[in-house]
Amino acid sequence: MCIICGSQCGVAEFLISMGLPFLGLYFYRIRDSLRKIKNIILRRGSVAEEILNKTIKPSGCGELLKDCRGISAQSIESENLELIKVKSRSNESTGNSTWINKFRKLINLEKKGELKGVRGWLLLLCLNLTIFIPASCFYEVMSTLYSFNSFIYQIMLIVSNQLLLHNIAIIAIMGFLATLSFYAGLQLWEVKPGAVKIAKIFLIIQLSLTFIVAAIRLFIIFPIVASEHSFSVIIKILIPSLLHFSLWYLYLSKSRRVHNTYSNGEREKIIPGQLPAKLTGYTEFT
Repeated sequence: MCIICGSQCGVAEFLISMGLPFLGLYFYRIRDSLRKIKNIILRRGSVAEEILNKTIKPSGCGELLKDCRGISAQSIESENLELIKVKSRSNESTGNSTWINKFRKLINLEKKGELKGVRGWLLLLCLNLTIFIPASCFYEVMSTLYSFNSFIYQIMLIVSNQLLLHNIAIIAIMGFLATLSFYAGLQLWEVKPGAVKIAKIFLIIQLSLTFIVAAIRLFIIFPIVASEHSFSVIIKILIPSLLHFSLWYLYLSKSRRVHNTYSNGEREKIIPGQLPAKLTGYTEFT
């Protein structure tokens, strides 16, 4: 199955479906990082600009400062220039630590407490469960139903009645997966209690049924229409399925966003002098 939609596809489709969402999110995060760097640079340069703007029109003078005459104007200008120098020196002295802290924030892009809600990878998983997987299962059902009218299928049906049982099993499995996938995705999207557990159960069932379908094709279909590419087709189905299961199950188990979103606002009691038991159990997946 595909790493994103779970459909039974070839190598090219697998690489495209695996690469495009990751590539899109990667450049999306880079764009946000560049925007934050730009904002930080502009904020650092605006300190001196604000001070200079205040010196353009001092109180009691209707013209520019450089055109004003008198000791008061000169004293105001010198005081402001000294203030600018002091600001620049303080920025240089504390600049390294400030930039290190800001770049640490750029790595995460969001504070840990803000990693909450159906966004980021969690939104992609919800789209996967509610749209992509049901659409893929529907396509498999329609393809199986269409094969009933083919001439080759009628000939193969004469050779073995097991082919009919295989197609009926495929239709039933795909219909069940589409229904359960949509239900699990809807529970995640609406932030229902137990939604993460339901999604994990779906991933386990999906992987198990994938191996069952592969076994049926291996022991029922291939003896009838065996070819040199039969086992390579099975491998193309199983490897993406394992990756699909591993990535999303790990994400649901270790994501801080998933934990913050579906914790129902219940805070763990913290004993003075001790850290919470679940404090270090989540990674920076968003």
